[in-house]
Amino acid sequence: RAAGIPLPTAEFLLTSGDRLEVRFPLYPEWNTIVLIQPDGRGSFPIAGDVPAAGRSLAAVRSAVVNSLRTRIRNPEIEVALKELHKREVFVGGEVDYPGAVEFQTARLTLAEAVFARGGPLWKTAELRTVVLSRVTPDGQRNAWLFDLHRNLFEGAAMDPVLLSPRDVVLVPATSITRANAFVEQYINNMLPANAVLGAVLSVGTR
Repeated sequence: RAAGIPLPTAEFLLTSGDRLEVRFPLYPEWNTIVLIQPDGRGSFPIAGDVPAAGRSLAAVRSAVVNSLRTRIRNPEIEVALKELHKREVFVGGEVDYPGAVEFQTARLTLAEAVFARGGPLWKTAELRTVVLSRVTPDGQRNAWLFDLHRNLFEGAAMDPVLLSPRDVVLVPATSITRANAFVEQYINNMLPANAVLGAVLSVGTR
């Protein structure tokens, strides 16, 4: 990984369009499905509108419980993800089919994303320095290097690298010695904004 820059935790956060299953164990007649609206709020029984987009399931549940406490003594509520709105990461470089990978569940790993695009090109892919680029919560785009070859083919244990929506993964053709060189060359340079993704997806491909 990039020296001195910890990889931020890929905590699953809700977004507009997600659907939540809401259950009240003591009041099952209130059980319902809540759609997170474009303004980021969800309309919960009794609790009313509660901000949900950009929050974790636990944080939403806590906010709903706090609202319910003004109306119900010792409220009990369960909040679970019912349906995901579209979330994507982008995989480029030495893979069969560079492009977007859509989350099918709340969890998507680095290796799963690479193989979702057909897997690496075995003759040219440099799996020892796979780049993961992410915009951190403070708005900075950083990059990290991961040795997928060692993990996949040499039996070395590695904690699954969980991806966040809008992450960019690059499987290079040659070894990358500094992760942020990728960011500097392909994202932070003078490329027009609408050309950045195309450059990232095509770099190093056949």
